[in-house]
Amino acid sequence: VASAPTAAWSIASSSGAVDIADLPAIMPRGEHGAMAEIAIASAKTGRCVRVAKNESGAVHLNLTEGGHGRALIVVEDGASLALQETMLAADFANVAVEIIIGKNARLMHVRHAPHNDAVQVADYSVRVAEGGVYRAHFADFGGKLSRTELHIALDGAGAQTHLSGVGALNDGHADVTAHVIHASDKTLS
Repeated sequence: VASAPTAAWSIASSSGAVDIADLPAIMPRGEHGAMAEIAIASAKTGRCVRVAKNESGAVHLNLTEGGHGRALIVVEDGASLALQETMLAADFANVAVEIIIGKNARLMHVRHAPHNDAVQVADYSVRVAEGGVYRAHFADFGGKLSRTELHIALDGAGAQTHLSGVGALNDGHADVTAHVIHASDKTLS
């Protein structure tokens, strides 16, 4: 784990007003597990995806080379994003992803982890503001170890998260753990 390189990302914006940039050295920090803390400390670079206020877009995010990685996804107030994510790393991947969903913003997130013999750990810290919605579907087809951990904070009134997924094992392990904090009134998970 300690000697793993920095992961490589491939990002393609398929439509809309999406800004893609290198991740700043200092990024917002939400709740994470121990492996994500190692990823954040070890990754020398990362990627940032931002949709500006009241805009919309679609992005395909691929983890193409394993190692420690970090990413920041920001959907500003009133904006919407369709995010498709694929874990393609063939050996070891440990990624930490920060997701910030603004007031009345929407994020539809679909993550696909095909079967392989890799160790893949993905940790998401998601903050949803007032009236915002985070919808996620996780399709995980197993590996030596395939683990997804979600830390979701519904921070504003009317914030929502809708989670679904499918897991198909083939001589390996796959799990998804979700922690949802209802930090405000009238939130829904």
